Amino acid sequence: MKTPTLSIIGAGRAGGSLARSWHSRGGFDVIGLHSRSDKSQLAKTLTAKEVKELTKLPASDAVMIATSDNAIASVAQQLASSCDIDWPGKIVFHLSGALPAVELQPLADKGAMIASAHPVRAFSHDQTELEGTLVGLEGQPQALPFLKAAFHTIGATCFSIESAKKTSYHAAAVIASNHLIALADASQQLWQQAGIDRATAKVLFESLTSGVVQNLRDKDPSTALTGPIARGDAETVATHTRVLVAQSPQIAALYGGLSRYLIESIELGHSDVLTKELLAALAKNAD
Repeated sequence: MKTPTLSIIGAGRAGGSLARSWHSRGGFDVIGLHSRSDKSQLAKTLTAKEVKELTKLPASDAVMIATSDNAIASVAQQLASSCDIDWPGKIVFHLSGALPAVELQPLADKGAMIASAHPVRAFSHDQTELEGTLVGLEGQPQALPFLKAAFHTIGATCFSIESAKKTSYHAAAVIASNHLIALADASQQLWQQAGIDRATAKVLFESLTSGVVQNLRDKDPSTALTGPIARGDAETVATHTRVLVAQSPQIAALYGGLSRYLIESIELGHSDVLTKELLAALAKNAD
């Protein structure tokens, strides 16, 4: 069976990683690249045609739009209105985690099958491995089996997302991934202020977070939680708050907001009296 062809618009970290994975493992034969920056070396690696003008994109079985979110709709409109491509039967998908496939509606109006595929992976460069990656899919039902097969070839596993709930889905991904960076920076700052060197602070963070992740594999958040809030130690929470307010108000606000969420939103089994004591401990010296 002939490998389906793919043209890529936006060959940055995500687009480039996917292109390399499909080139080396199959799933798609990448034949065309269009990107704002020079991708001649990548095109050579893929034996693909690099085009400077979007309207010169070669006809292919599928088109992947891997641009920034704010460019997806305009790219779709330009493809639909300017490219000399016979769209019926073609599959067009984008990689946004926040936006639904309907951003590509101008192409659907031309007969293309549209979808979105969001690899839940932090892409630090354009050679990120996709093995074991989860990919959220949504869009027209006719497009999804085709994309599932292509991602399966490179070791990824697909799951379904409700189109109307993509914003909530993506916000969750941001909290789980991006906000962890804020926690890493804040905790390492405090450790270094406590006299611990940077290298050791990094190891401490990795050790603690890997332990938490392991706990969460087997338990719900309410039973995985450890520390002063889980124990109901209002005195320690009050001491933390007092010291952080004096030392680093921004980190104090982060500590307070996350601690308040733990107390108010996770079922910890504390009495109403103890819950009030913990909340009061956070408020003490916070203003």
